[in-house]
Amino acid sequence: MKRLEDKVAIVYGDGSIGGAIARSFSSAGAKVFWAGRTMSKLREVAEQVLDSGGFIETARVDALNEKAMAVTIHNA
Repeated sequence: MKRLEDKVAIVYGDGSIGGAIARSFSSAGAKVFWAGRTMSKLREVAEQVLDSGGFIETARVDALNEKAMAVTIHNA
C-alpha cells in the first residue's frame, strides 16, 4: 500500500516545482488534480504520471485573471 493511497492532492502551478510536486504526490499513491496556466506543461507531466500508472487530471486556470477566478456565493 502506498503512503497516500485513497488521498487527493490539489496542486496549482505548472512550473518545474508544481510538476515535481504533482509527480511526487502521484508516485505516493494520491489522486492528483493539477492546475496551471500553460496546458502544454500540464500535458507533459500528466503523460508521465499516466504512463507510470498514476492518476492525474489537469485544468487550465489563470489565478491572475480576476474574472476567471470570481466565485459567486448564493445564500440559501
